[in-house]
Amino acid sequence: MYLCKAGDNEILVSHRDAFLGFWVSATTHIKGTCKINTFSMDACISRLNEGSLPTSMTLDFTKRQRAVCFLFWSPYALKTDPEKFKRIVGAPLERMYGLEIAIAEVPGFLTRKDKTYELTDKSAAIHHHMEQMYTAAYIGKMWNVSGKQAFPERIVQK
Repeated sequence: MYLCKAGDNEILVSHRDAFLGFWVSATTHIKGTCKINTFSMDACISRLNEGSLPTSMTLDFTKRQRAVCFLFWSPYALKTDPEKFKRIVGAPLERMYGLEIAIAEVPGFLTRKDKTYELTDKSAAIHHHMEQMYTAAYIGKMWNVSGKQAFPERIVQK
């Protein structure tokens, strides 16, 4: 759990690398696999009564997808810890994204402080707007398809 300050207001942001989700539309993320339960109450109950999990979608992350997921959520702490990245992803941050880090440092989107990379106000604002657009598109598509099909065969995000 991260505690960030924005002006005089404190914002609580919660993100864990691994978590369990229970019941309808809940998400579980463990060891590089993300599972999303059905959005249908009836289908969820039916699956549980059968002794099966109500999982409607499963994503098995590649190393690169896991790295992108980590980097997508880490800005909420306003910093990225290369050691934590390596522990979770299994590869050094600089080896996977050294060029991108160097490019982001030139215009002042990232600064190196102690052993972490910190987002500047400019890059935090840009990330926030990009995250809002992506999340709205992703959630909108997922909710739309999942509201029509309890167990969709696949959802393609473009």
